[in-house]
Amino acid sequence: MERILGTNWKKALCMAAAIMLLIACASPAANAAVDPPRITVNQVFTTSGSPAAFTYRLEPLEAGSPMPEGSTTEGYTFTITGTDSVTIEMAPCSGEEVHRYKLFQMISAEKPGYTYDKRVYTIEIHVYEELYIIVVAYNEDGTKAGMITFQNSYSGSGTATPPPTINPPPTNPPTDPPTTELPPTDPPTTELPPTDPPTTELPPVYPPLTELPPTDPAGGGKDGGASPKTGDETNYDLFYRLYVSSAIVTIGAAVYLIVGVLCGRRRRQK
Repeated sequence: MERILGTNWKKALCMAAAIMLLIACASPAANAAVDPPRITVNQVFTTSGSPAAFTYRLEPLEAGSPMPEGSTTEGYTFTITGTDSVTIEMAPCSGEEVHRYKLFQMISAEKPGYTYDKRVYTIEIHVYEELYIIVVAYNEDGTKAGMITFQNSYSGSGTATPPPTINPPPTNPPTDPPTTELPPTDPPTTELPPTDPPTTELPPVYPPLTELPPTDPAGGGKDGGASPKTGDETNYDLFYRLYVSSAIVTIGAAVYLIVGVLCGRRRRQK
């Protein structure tokens, strides 16, 4: 019975040791795969105006060293505005090796009123059998730097707005205040009501026309007067003559018929 218990106890210890060994080997490799090297760069900018942007460059000291995405043959260039920090993510590392870099601020031409930090940092990335990675920064005197920090300042009278230091900046910062558009001073005009009173239609001023009495005493109008003339006596006389002629013809025809009838009766009586 004791032999069986002793054998099982040894098997359990061996299995536990194997499991711990697998965990110890797998965990650093997983961390190395998901956690690539990162370098954090800090900038402190002291000014009484608006923040300005400054340019930095990370250059490899050995060929074939892993670099961040967007790098060129000259290195990796980036900017920081005001008091801020930037974290650079390097490409994944492989193998047990050490990669060395140089980090500095790019200053093409110093501008009056500005103070630039001209320190150069040396950065080492130590890779240990792809299990874990250590990033170490060194000052120019060879001592370790707890943080990578650049300190710039501006003490001029204008606004601190230098362009990127890759191109030469202008000689003087802008000092004129921005112009603002003034509002119109004239009061708004309003439409005035019409001043003329409304016009009304006036009644006719001419007196009504009345019929004048006949002026011809020889006529047969009222009170022994004659009928007023119409302005066309010729047509009136012609009409009068036709009327009289028609009356005479009618009377003659009637007399002729009456006489004929009477003569016919006398003949029949005889």
